[in-house]
Amino acid sequence: MDQLPLIKIIGERTASEREVPIKNIQAALDKNCWFVPEEIPVAFVFGQHTYATMLATPDDLVEFAVGFSLTERIVKAVGDIKAIEVIHVRAGIELRMKIADTCMQKLDVVAMRFGRIGITGCGICGLDNIDELAQTLPKITREKNVFSAVDILSAIQKLRDHQTLNRTTKSVHGAAWVDDRGNIVAVKEDVGRHNALDKLLGQCALKDVDFENGFVLLSSRCSYELVAKVAQFGIGLIVTLSGPTGFAIDKAREANITLMVQSCDGVVEVGG
Repeated sequence: MDQLPLIKIIGERTASEREVPIKNIQAALDKNCWFVPEEIPVAFVFGQHTYATMLATPDDLVEFAVGFSLTERIVKAVGDIKAIEVIHVRAGIELRMKIADTCMQKLDVVAMRFGRIGITGCGICGLDNIDELAQTLPKITREKNVFSAVDILSAIQKLRDHQTLNRTTKSVHGAAWVDDRGNIVAVKEDVGRHNALDKLLGQCALKDVDFENGFVLLSSRCSYELVAKVAQFGIGLIVTLSGPTGFAIDKAREANITLMVQSCDGVVEVGG
């Protein structure tokens, strides 16, 4: 297992939700308040470079830093991240990371070519140009595990019970890791589906999870960037509650990733 990064938290933690007043214009309500999730800027800083700024729920920030760094291929392994500073400031949160010299040198080259690398709200950060969307994803060549429809449906039915923030706010995405026995072993939530997935993959990487023996379950639709993130870990199955996009199907075929979706008839494989 890789050596884990040193962690330092600076400043007062930002709440992940807030209470707001509500008013029904048609009838009286049993309650006059509601909880909504926070959505604040989270900047990923490597050395002197701000790679991207995401709008995200301010929870599980160490896992977010690790997962994002891995899925964006800034580092190759957890061991390449030497230290993480989570800095809470008035305007948002900075995730300052010290990474291996070889990774930093590669990032410096990109910064010299393009100036500031990028600020974005979702999905496809750090691309030098649109042609990078056509880059071939890593392909799974091993024999993939087969999961029963019963286990997949069971995990889908249990996901809501594991989404504590969504139970309160009813407005955040969930990403879960399901093991080879159909058990949900980890769940992360965020206002952004890609953020939730980064947080989940970051936690799994920190815990040295065996990515060959399980699958990712998402409360959202399946879009290209989710497939691209999962492909970096060699995960063979993505299950979503809503259908995939055409581009996601194309890239999943390229990476030999199976896409399955909840349907009225149970669960179906899409585009295989």
